[in-house]
Amino acid sequence: MPGMYVKSRLTLPGGVVKLLPWRASRKFQPPKMMDDPSEELKAAKADREARFRASTAEPAVTPSIDLAEIKRKRQEEMRAAEEKALKEEAKREAERRAQAEREAQEKKRAEEEARKAEEMKRAAEEEARRAEEEARKAEEARLAEEARLAEEARLAEEARIAEEARLAEEARLAEESRLAEEARIAEEARLAEEARKAEEARLAEEARLAEEERLAEQRRQEELARLEELERQAQEEKEAELARQAAELAEIARQESELAAARLEELSRSESAAEVDAAVSETAYNRSDMIISSGGASRRRRRRPPTASRLKGPRKQKSFAYKLLKRGLANLMSPTSTSGVAPPLIISNALTVPTSDQTAEPIIEEPESPAVADEGAAAEDAEAAEASDDEKAEPDVTDEE
Repeated sequence: MPGMYVKSRLTLPGGVVKLLPWRASRKFQPPKMMDDPSEELKAAKADREARFRASTAEPAVTPSIDLAEIKRKRQEEMRAAEEKALKEEAKREAERRAQAEREAQEKKRAEEEARKAEEMKRAAEEEARRAEEEARKAEEARLAEEARLAEEARLAEEARIAEEARLAEEARLAEESRLAEEARIAEEARLAEEARKAEEARLAEEARLAEEERLAEQRRQEELARLEELERQAQEEKEAELARQAAELAEIARQESELAAARLEELSRSESAAEVDAAVSETAYNRSDMIISSGGASRRRRRRPPTASRLKGPRKQKSFAYKLLKRGLANLMSPTSTSGVAPPLIISNALTVPTSDQTAEPIIEEPESPAVADEGAAAEDAEAAEASDDEKAEPDVTDEE
């Protein structure tokens, strides 16, 4: 390692050598381990012994014919290995001698370099003294120059600081004005945004009110349409009910007229006036049982049963039936209740024809004289007037649930 020897000699006490940082000797070089010749010899000997043992070991099963050939090959291998080992030992010995010569030359060169370095050190010391004097003078000049430059720099720095302060003040004023302008613009934007939001809220409220009004109008129209539909249905039901009741009354009138005609025909063939009076009286009494109910309450009209003196003859019977039908139709066509539905008309036992059990024996009357007939006609007119007055009178009415 020539570099290590040179460095160790140059670093002796009293030696001054300038070492440059880019020289290879200044870089870190880890020391290399030198090969030990004894270790190499031991390894070669162990290798030869291993090969010899491997070559002299007898195989487990070997034909007797090949033993000589195998022995010859083993001897040749041993001889070649021995020659190779001798060559390697000679080579290593030559390398050791060359290494020793190189070390001797390196040592000699190092001593020469040390001598030259000593000479260079002395020259360097002289040069260092001269350089030190020059450096002292240069340092004094440098210090004076540095003082002058420092004063100039101080003055320039003060001027720069003053200029920077002036510029900073101007920048501060400009920044304050900019911030004030930005604040004014932001305030205007905020006010405009608040106005826009207020306008949007007003428009939204107006739209909401308009929508609510539209929905209310729509609901009102739907309610009116529903009420009109209900009124129309009620009117249709009323008309249907009126038509049905009119048809029922017409049917009742027709049946009554048929029954009256049949009864009159039967009575005309009869020879008893008492039977006529009894039948007419019974028919009128049964007709008077009529119930007319309106809304939740019903009224029952009770009339006095007609007497035989009030109902005489087929004319009285026919006129009473006609009046009864006319009154029923008038009640049917009267104004309806507040609900708009016509009150139901209940007629019970309106027409009751006397059965065979109710018919009495025919009574034969003798023909009346003309004077008696005139008196009977006058009595009939008086009874008719009395009957009309009786019908106009207030009937007995009792409320039933």
